Amino acid sequence: MPNTRYKVTCVLCKKVFDNDHKGKHCKAMHPEYTASTLPLLLKNQRQLLTVAVSDSLALTTKVNANFSWSEEENQDDSAPAGPSIDRDSPGITPENLTSVDSDADSDNDSDIVIKTTSEYTSWISCFGKLSHLCGNLSECQELISRVEKVDAPQPENLLGKLLDVVERVCDLSTSLLSDTHQALAGINSQEKTTEFASTKFTPINCDPGCRRRILTDEDRTCMIQQGPFQPMLKSYPRNIKIAESKQCHFSSEWYNSYPHLEYSITKDAAFCFVCQVFSSGIGNPKADEVCDAWTVDGVRAWHKMKSRGKGNAGKLSQHFASSGHKAALNAFLAFQNMSSHLALLLDKERRKVLIEEEAELQRNREAINTLLDITQTLARQGISFRGSSSEKDGNGNFRQITSLVARHSPSFKRWLDDAPRRPHRVDYLSSRSQNEFLDLLAEDVTCRVTAEINQAGMFSVIADTTPDVSHVDQLSVVARYVDAEGNPQERLVDIKVIHDKTGDGHAQGIISSLNEKCLDTADVVFQSYDYTSSMSGIYKGCQAKLKECLGKEVPYFLCLAHRVNTTVEYSCEASDTVCNMFDILQELFVFFTLSAKRYNVFHEIVKKSDVEGALELRNLSATRWSARADSI
Repeated sequence: MPNTRYKVTCVLCKKVFDNDHKGKHCKAMHPEYTASTLPLLLKNQRQLLTVAVSDSLALTTKVNANFSWSEEENQDDSAPAGPSIDRDSPGITPENLTSVDSDADSDNDSDIVIKTTSEYTSWISCFGKLSHLCGNLSECQELISRVEKVDAPQPENLLGKLLDVVERVCDLSTSLLSDTHQALAGINSQEKTTEFASTKFTPINCDPGCRRRILTDEDRTCMIQQGPFQPMLKSYPRNIKIAESKQCHFSSEWYNSYPHLEYSITKDAAFCFVCQVFSSGIGNPKADEVCDAWTVDGVRAWHKMKSRGKGNAGKLSQHFASSGHKAALNAFLAFQNMSSHLALLLDKERRKVLIEEEAELQRNREAINTLLDITQTLARQGISFRGSSSEKDGNGNFRQITSLVARHSPSFKRWLDDAPRRPHRVDYLSSRSQNEFLDLLAEDVTCRVTAEINQAGMFSVIADTTPDVSHVDQLSVVARYVDAEGNPQERLVDIKVIHDKTGDGHAQGIISSLNEKCLDTADVVFQSYDYTSSMSGIYKGCQAKLKECLGKEVPYFLCLAHRVNTTVEYSCEASDTVCNMFDILQELFVFFTLSAKRYNVFHEIVKKSDVEGALELRNLSATRWSARADSI
């Protein structure tokens, strides 16, 4: 309490007066009370509660911010000119909102299981999804307004948009209906043994000396309903440490002067009811000032209860006039006034925040699914995502297709437009995010292929090496197997750089790739490579070394296409006539293609000829097997 004069409100008559006029007010209005026992309320307590609510919400925001990406990631994914997109953050999770504090000093019998935050958010998330569904329903009104205002409507286009919206709303409604049934079933299945939200509630002993620690609002509600424990005994035990000439035992008359005074029969000690019930928590800012003697141990100095010598107040007057007791009393009165109860205000704000977070989570999921679809389409078609300068000017294929989809999807466009107003500027359109999408898709495809191969039970290995444009030799490993439907499949398992070009190096590379992809090498039943000596050698070739490494017989099948091509190539080189024919065809191709005029004349002659299926001249490639046949 402040030391200066301040205004207080009498709880009994609602009158406002200065704090130093309590005694005068008691004599005039409430003679049964004293200045120390009169229930008072700070005039500005409601404002203090409001401030506490704001501080708690600020703390919640701070906890939520801990789930954002790091500062370096934010800078990397920030959009300099366009909208920034918030990462799909978990928001306020059950771990952040757990309301039961673990206290090592709590009693063993304080085993109270209140409704956990996960159970609390299970039904709150349903209303968050409902908020997201309402946002999608707003598109229906926009579509209706567009049909009413457009001059030349295109029914096919409008019906297509309507179908898209209806399907989305139907999917969201179906998911929401399922989640609602699950949440309701979870609530109904809880064992309701008390009127509280607890699934298990430990009764509280009436005797303050045997009473467990009061931790939750359910405990406080139970204690307020019971009231102070004030047994009226014919005689109270005598404290043998106090002389008989003095007050040596408890007196029930003290109940009248101090209505919150309690007496413990088991400990033969006095306790304070409000200090024990509201000794901790956000409702009592001066909980540390409450003496443990009045809440834990009890007071037995009966000869010092009323007075401690001339001019010295007794323990009763001293405690009930202390700032700690008055703070507990204010918390007790505020708790009874549910309209200003801090926990209720916090609960309302928390529900509001959780609903908004769940709605935002659903919008983020839809947006990420759209971005993943764009990534999958570009990757499947082999289209580059961006160029050397497209990242700065926003002209990359990924960004442009994202803008195209946003023009035809109002919800996705609204999600992009709302990005600058989100707390964290993280842009999913950056090169880093694009690479992350590709990694996620690659990982998913790899897991699916691996699961399908392992399900087959046996497979063959096909491998080959070839240098790339960077002059690095890479080994590609392919698995051939029969799927569950009986169809033969060939899947690329791995591509890795290989430095050892020997048969043993190839075999070790193949086994390493299979192990990295979690494929059982015991399921390898056949192997197939080209006809080079490093692969087909019966002693040091890859096929022989693979058998040696696996410790079993794995039949080797030559690549027939490579063998046929090798046979044809060497046969043609053995004939001067055939070699001269290919040289003439190559010279003709060079002669006509080096001059646009000659090529156009040749093209017109071929076009006017009556030769059916006439072919154009083709370049002779020394690396492609079909090049020689195509050039004829």
